[in-house]
Amino acid sequence: MFPNKTLISNEECKRFLASHGVMTLPNDMLKVQKYLIEFSEIISKRERLKALYNQFGWRDNFTKFVVGQVVYDGDVASPNPPCSTMTDLLKYYHKKGSMEKWKDTFNLYNRPGAEVQAFTLMNAFAAPLMAFTNTKGIICHLTSSESGTGKTTVQRFINSVWGDSGAIVIQDDTVNSRYHFIGVLNNLPVTLDEITNMDEEKASQLAYAITQGRTKLRMSSKSNKIRENTLPWNTILTTTGNSSLSDKIASRSKSPDGELARVFEMRMNSASAQQSRDTRYDEINKNYGYAGPIYVQHIVKYKDEVEKKVQKMTDDIAEEFGIVGRERYMADYFGCS
Repeated sequence: MFPNKTLISNEECKRFLASHGVMTLPNDMLKVQKYLIEFSEIISKRERLKALYNQFGWRDNFTKFVVGQVVYDGDVASPNPPCSTMTDLLKYYHKKGSMEKWKDTFNLYNRPGAEVQAFTLMNAFAAPLMAFTNTKGIICHLTSSESGTGKTTVQRFINSVWGDSGAIVIQDDTVNSRYHFIGVLNNLPVTLDEITNMDEEKASQLAYAITQGRTKLRMSSKSNKIRENTLPWNTILTTTGNSSLSDKIASRSKSPDGELARVFEMRMNSASAQQSRDTRYDEINKNYGYAGPIYVQHIVKYKDEVEKKVQKMTDDIAEEFGIVGRERYMADYFGCS
């Protein structure tokens, strides 16, 4: 796929085609362009225009949900023409293995002593529901001073609901690429692994950005106006680290309550020797991508009913625990989970 503005420019069209292995002599380029333009006109007369989505998640006023190259409308799954913003992430969102094997592996956390992990896994299903609340996003941070507690494995299990378990953002990724990743995923859960070395300033900025639901605004390089922000989000970001994210944020400010209200932190204990040797957990890397589409087809089909349930749950939690003001982030998060 390439835009019309490239097609009508002789030089741009030539460069684009060459980058895909299509070489033409200068005298033949006009013939190639003429062929492509005429063919595109034929297609436009034969077929209806297709919406080109640049984000995953909710689209068209909650009537569709995009996962990778598929659009779900509650009844059928249709092809989603890929947009350039999605290109780097499409490889992660597909199915592999079997649903039954995935279920068996996912249920390994359904046991006493794994309550922290089990609750965190609900981020996978809660993220699409955050759009039914007033909270744009929140951070769930798993911390442990020891290695080998299974923090990254939990993140892989979260990702397995929707696609490849390895769709994890890492600390070495640039700040812009991180926010681009979050913006494209939109209403899907996001996992950011090992932020132990993130400094206090960046940790605070991350907490604010997640709940604002967008990256910072930038000026256009070609005119004196703000560039359009086309990749907002409503999601849950699951982070891991060997140090406390809350402590890191608190050390930066005398009044850190605003940032801390945006972070829910849980400490993970060391897994037993037997559990750390259990190779059954590795099956999540071979079986994934089944549950999310089934789940979201149900949500789209019964959207109004699901939204009412989410709102009632968040209200009940807020009332029971006396949650008010900025702590409402937590009520929304717990309600969706």
